[in-house]
Amino acid sequence: MNFPKEAVIQFKEIYERKFGEVLSFEEAEVRAINFLELMALITGLPKR
Repeated sequence: MNFPKEAVIQFKEIYERKFGEVLSFEEAEVRAINFLELMALITGLPKR
Protein backbone atom coordinates (compact mmCIF):
# COMPACT_ATOMS: atom_id res chain seq x y z
CA MET A 1 0.00 0.00 0.00
CA ASN A 2 1.44 3.34 -1.01
CA PHE A 3 0.26 6.49 0.67
CA PRO A 4 0.40 9.92 -0.89
CA LYS A 5 3.76 11.53 -0.22
CA GLU A 6 2.16 14.49 1.56
CA ALA A 7 0.28 12.18 3.97
CA VAL A 8 3.50 10.40 4.93
CA ILE A 9 5.29 13.72 5.45
CA GLN A 10 2.47 14.93 7.71
CA PHE A 11 2.54 11.68 9.70
CA LYS A 12 6.32 12.01 10.01
CA GLU A 13 6.02 15.58 11.35
CA ILE A 14 3.32 14.65 13.86
CA TYR A 15 5.30 11.62 15.03
CA GLU A 16 8.41 13.74 15.56
CA ARG A 17 6.48 16.36 17.56
CA LYS A 18 4.75 13.73 19.69
CA PHE A 19 7.62 11.30 20.33
CA GLY A 20 10.75 13.36 19.60
CA GLU A 21 12.05 10.73 17.16
CA VAL A 22 12.93 11.47 13.55
CA LEU A 23 11.81 8.74 11.15
CA SER A 24 13.01 8.08 7.63
CA PHE A 25 10.36 8.44 4.95
CA GLU A 26 10.16 4.67 4.56
CA GLU A 27 9.81 4.05 8.29
CA ALA A 28 7.15 6.77 8.55
CA GLU A 29 5.21 5.15 5.72
CA VAL A 30 5.33 1.72 7.41
CA ARG A 31 4.26 3.14 10.77
CA ALA A 32 1.45 5.16 9.19
CA ILE A 33 0.12 2.06 7.45
CA ASN A 34 0.36 0.04 10.66
CA PHE A 35 -1.42 2.78 12.59
CA LEU A 36 -4.28 2.97 10.11
CA GLU A 37 -4.64 -0.81 10.03
CA LEU A 38 -4.80 -0.84 13.84
CA MET A 39 -7.46 1.90 13.84
CA ALA A 40 -9.48 -0.03 11.25
CA LEU A 41 -9.29 -3.13 13.43
CA ILE A 42 -10.32 -1.26 16.57
CA THR A 43 -13.18 0.66 14.96
CA GLY A 44 -14.36 -2.10 12.65
CA LEU A 45 -13.77 -0.04 9.54
CA PRO A 46 -12.70 -1.93 6.42
CA LYS A 47 -9.05 -1.78 5.42
CA ARG A 48 -8.20 0.01 2.19
